[in-house]
Amino acid sequence: GGGGGGGGSSGGSSSGGSSSGDGGEAAERLLAEMGLKEPLPWQCLMNDVVLEAPGQLPPEVLASLPPGVQVLDKKKVSDGWHEGYLLTLSEPLRPGQEPKAILRIWRSQLSYWRPDTPTGWAVELRAITLARQAGIPTAGCQRPPTAPTSGNGGDSGTDGEGSYVGVCARAPRGEACDWAIYDFVPHCGEEEAHRHVLATAGSHTKFIVQHMAKLHALDLTHVNTEPLARFDSWREHLDYLAALARESEQEDVARAVQGVRAALESAGVPDLPPALCHFDWHLGNALCDDEGRLQAVIDLEFAGVGDPRLDLARHCRLERWTGDVVCRDRGSDRDTAEIWRSYAAARFGADADAVLRLGPPGPWLAFECAVVLVVGTSVCVRAAQLQSGVQGVFLPRCDLGEWAEDMETARWHLRRMGIL
Repeated sequence: GGGGGGGGSSGGSSSGGSSSGDGGEAAERLLAEMGLKEPLPWQCLMNDVVLEAPGQLPPEVLASLPPGVQVLDKKKVSDGWHEGYLLTLSEPLRPGQEPKAILRIWRSQLSYWRPDTPTGWAVELRAITLARQAGIPTAGCQRPPTAPTSGNGGDSGTDGEGSYVGVCARAPRGEACDWAIYDFVPHCGEEEAHRHVLATAGSHTKFIVQHMAKLHALDLTHVNTEPLARFDSWREHLDYLAALARESEQEDVARAVQGVRAALESAGVPDLPPALCHFDWHLGNALCDDEGRLQAVIDLEFAGVGDPRLDLARHCRLERWTGDVVCRDRGSDRDTAEIWRSYAAARFGADADAVLRLGPPGPWLAFECAVVLVVGTSVCVRAAQLQSGVQGVFLPRCDLGEWAEDMETARWHLRRMGIL
């Protein structure tokens, strides 16, 4: 779902597979072990909120439309984490566009970077601006120059002025939710896109990796990337995760961070400049035309600035493994190495040595799993504190049951790799 309109969930599972009965039972056990009781805090039940979302569009959204433009129809295109709707309009929002648009309403606020940096339109619009600077097409979110603004704040990638963005009170509790309206990007369905990309790029993985490398080539070392969560090096990122792990007082979580650090130091991985990481690469978010050409990269709500190999490792893991808690291997180490080589060739040239330029993939796969485990554990601790009556706790809205499944999946991978 989300900007550009691909349909499907704008959230998804970090395990790469749908929830299963075993996954749900493991999640319940984990939450109980973390001291959480049923019912969970309302902030932890965002998938239920999305499923039960009210039928009416927020009045703030309707008031933002140009005079005379009406919503003729809406179709729900997101089933998790955020509300997403394909809007059919009486006329286009901008000249040359179809009379369609995509509306996203952020119900979940949690990404994979920092629990205290909630997702929302400001994060996504800044990521869109940076992606365009890297030469990656994205879905637009800007008003025509003559349209009145609603005072949301120059550039659509910084403070929202001139963009279809805002905040609305959303049922059932009236909590403040960010919203944004994006241009509809004409594109093929995901199955058709697979066929076209196979014919032009050889595989969908090579297609994704080529555009991922192009995005990562934008060096953000001296660029102000606020309000995106940011880590300028993998060491800084691990230091942050170690601090979160200590706060959680979960021994195996702290051990996971220590194990990842040891693996990276032992491998002697080279440093790379910080880059914009998408963290949800697949053909549903890389929209193509019927000739296999990229039209837009969408759903940048999980974007952050960090070591680009985390973005690549996440894609490698979700391409290869499926399922929750106990995963099924759909590939091999050779397949992962091939993705690693394809990325190195796209980023550094056809003759680039992937291990020399990037380091081996194993430690980075472990790093990405540790991110899921540590961030998720931190949120569980905050939820338990809130249930215990601790004051002043910021609990980002999320779907904690799904996160718990993903945490157990990450723990399974860390055991498989000998980190735990």
